[in-house]
Amino acid sequence: MLEHADGELHAGPISGRARQEGCRATQHEVQYGKVGASKLTVMGTRPIKLRELEIFRAVLDLRSVTAAAQLLGVSQPAISKSLQQLEAGLGFPLFERLGGRLLPTPEAEVMTYALQGVLGSVDALQSAARTARQEAGGPVTIAALPTLATVIVPEAIRIATEQHPNLQVGLKILPTREVTEAVAVGTADIGLVHRLLDDDPRVQGEDVGATTMVCVMPAAHPLAARAAVGAPVLKGIRYVSYTVASPIGERMASAFAAAGGTYKPAVEVASSTVLCEAALRLGLPGIVEDSVLSTGWWPGLVVRPLRPAIVLRPRLLLGLRRPLSLGGRAVAAAIRGGLASSPGS
Repeated sequence: MLEHADGELHAGPISGRARQEGCRATQHEVQYGKVGASKLTVMGTRPIKLRELEIFRAVLDLRSVTAAAQLLGVSQPAISKSLQQLEAGLGFPLFERLGGRLLPTPEAEVMTYALQGVLGSVDALQSAARTARQEAGGPVTIAALPTLATVIVPEAIRIATEQHPNLQVGLKILPTREVTEAVAVGTADIGLVHRLLDDDPRVQGEDVGATTMVCVMPAAHPLAARAAVGAPVLKGIRYVSYTVASPIGERMASAFAAAGGTYKPAVEVASSTVLCEAALRLGLPGIVEDSVLSTGWWPGLVVRPLRPAIVLRPRLLLGLRRPLSLGGRAVAAAIRGGLASSPGS
């Protein structure tokens, strides 16, 4: 009986009479002498290797050591030696030459069905491994804040796809709390947020860069004449920025209050791209994270530093439910690289 242990196939202890005069290799062909009647061979306990079974199958199918050697890309003596080792482990001969033909013994024929099952399973395993490599372990789902999804994720997908051309990616645009929840429960493999809330114990968080808040405005706006825009200056001025009740809005409100200002946008939005577009079309200042400006989509806006300086830390979230796939690791690595090289980092 064949058993699996430590990556090898072992033959269980079986004893019996094997009427064998011996096996010898002549001109690299395994040949057998006349069957004897008095020899008893007790099978050893040497592990049987999968490679030996593959060679056995090749010789069994082709009925030729020479052809098997050519098929497997090894020497004929190597084939003969492997068969001898396998026979020593099994305790009986596998082939006999009769009438110039190499024929399997009855004992070898008994093994045929089990052999096909074992090697068929190995073939299926190798096929599954090839598929896993080609598909990078299956689809990768990313949940991200709008700005990070716009600025970082597309380039990260491009880089990861160069490594894994068949990679499938899904992208969810969500608020901070929902991004965290998606990663925690496993509906997203990777999350991208700003470090504004305490990490959920169900996720693993990693700071991967920095982005700074700036003030943008049309060139004709009076604030464009300033070298920098302070929070107190914005009192009484209509401007566009993030929703006050959002984590980033709460961070802004706290920083403005500490600097003697009040965070009170006239137009509240959840997306940095919408924020910039609204500022341009409404002719208003906007308080936005500078990373979104790397897109170059709003040449009509000028940029001024915001005082006090408010730095946000983009955070990569990974779930603790299961490890990332090959594709997931490639995406995460590309995100780290993209954020590390983004403005403000």
